[in-house]
Amino acid sequence: MNYQHQYADGTRIHFPLGKVVCIGRNYAEHAKELDNPIPTEPLLFIKPGSCVVPAEGGFKIPADRGSVHYEVEIAVLLGKSLSTRPSQEEVL
Repeated sequence: MNYQHQYADGTRIHFPLGKVVCIGRNYAEHAKELDNPIPTEPLLFIKPGSCVVPAEGGFKIPADRGSVHYEVEIAVLLGKSLSTRPSQEEVL
């Protein structure tokens, strides 16, 4: 299964898929469920591009890999550079 960046209308974006920058421990209730400490600031970490799967078509979770926690991750790909202090209009 190969992931391909695309705009909301489905048009493909031909950017390479590199590392994925993630924010964790930002949902206090889930951290409590896992008996993890709740930090004062979110935890930043990276994952390889191979962890990305397309939303359509479904995917399988291996049964022999331990517990599964139901979460959702949303990725946003910015198609152009923003100014240092972007306005709401610029971000939209």
